[in-house]
Amino acid sequence: MEYTACPSCGHEKKAGEFGVKDECNKCGASLNDQISSTPRSDEVDFKKLAEIRRKTRQVYTPKFQHEADEENQHTAINQRLALIAACMLLFGVFTPLLSVPLSGGTTLLSSSPLDAWGVLIVAAISVFYTTKRKYKFHFYAGLVVLADLVFSIIRTYMKIKDAKETMMSDLAGNPFKGVAEAALSNVQIQWGWGVLLVGAALLVAADCYREKD
Repeated sequence: MEYTACPSCGHEKKAGEFGVKDECNKCGASLNDQISSTPRSDEVDFKKLAEIRRKTRQVYTPKFQHEADEENQHTAINQRLALIAACMLLFGVFTPLLSVPLSGGTTLLSSSPLDAWGVLIVAAISVFYTTKRKYKFHFYAGLVVLADLVFSIIRTYMKIKDAKETMMSDLAGNPFKGVAEAALSNVQIQWGWGVLLVGAALLVAADCYREKD
């Protein structure tokens, strides 16, 4: 007999106690009802375990799933920003930065090959780290590229300004002064600088928009 406690009064048969089998000696209640209706201990553990698992899934699974979805969303945004930044830097190296009459426009590769190769190397390394989901390099490299581009824009603008002032003083009284002024006025900063600046800014943003801890 698995259970000797009476379901009605709680009396337990002692070892060697006489009486009707499967019947309580105190109140006469049947012990078979307790045996048949009471599940085995291993079944009780299994049901409790199933209940705990069910509650655990209800309470924790949505939370973990939400955190996983949020992490994947942040990672996807990081990757998009980094890849777009790399593409813009690669493209920007070959875009016109300065319009020059007769000779056409100049690019970063033609005017400053060292800076151009630096930008290309940064773009290539950023793609490599993007595949590894590491974005710290993007932040510092983007800041360096931004600083170099801003310095280059200021330097180019100052060169154009100095050239105009020099021409005005050297060609004073020259009958061809108007032609030179017209030609120099067509020297303008072009849209390629914007492509490079946006690419460098997105490179920095790829690291700034990190996953939440």
